[in-house]
Amino acid sequence: MAKKIIVIIFSVLIFNACSVYSSYYSYYPVEEIKTLAIKGTIKNGDSKNSPLSSISVEDKRNLNGKKHKLILLNNSIILVKDGKEYIIPYSNSNNYEDIYIYIYKNGVNIINGDFIAYIGKVKLDTGEIINLPPLHFKKEILVENYNPILDTLNQNTTKKIFDGLMEDYEKRNKY
Repeated sequence: MAKKIIVIIFSVLIFNACSVYSSYYSYYPVEEIKTLAIKGTIKNGDSKNSPLSSISVEDKRNLNGKKHKLILLNNSIILVKDGKEYIIPYSNSNNYEDIYIYIYKNGVNIINGDFIAYIGKVKLDTGEIINLPPLHFKKEILVENYNPILDTLNQNTTKKIFDGLMEDYEKRNKY
């Protein structure tokens, strides 16, 4: 009987001690646009050195469940990284609610640091046209801690450790 109690105590200690840190990287514009949610997605979101894959533009009204369509009125966007300009072609041929501008597929390899995107004009399904200013994107990181063993047992152990700018996270964690 004493052996069973010892095994149970050690099992509980081991299950509680196993924790994993996960990081997710993305880009967000410093400027907030009132009616649009804009995000830069990284090809492999959990890798710090993975390149920018795409920029998505979504109507914030989509959060209520009804989808609203957007149209990008420009045929291309311009990215500026370290003084170099990249022209990314865009076609409105896809009939989606959100706009996806594929960066990596067009030969642009942005891995770290800031960049500026000139997206131009976006037309809402209400007919309103929003002229986006040049958007200054910065890399952000979300760091979470969780226990995969307890999460398998339907225990939500996820705790947010950090959510913010990559440069702030690096400053905070310098030795």
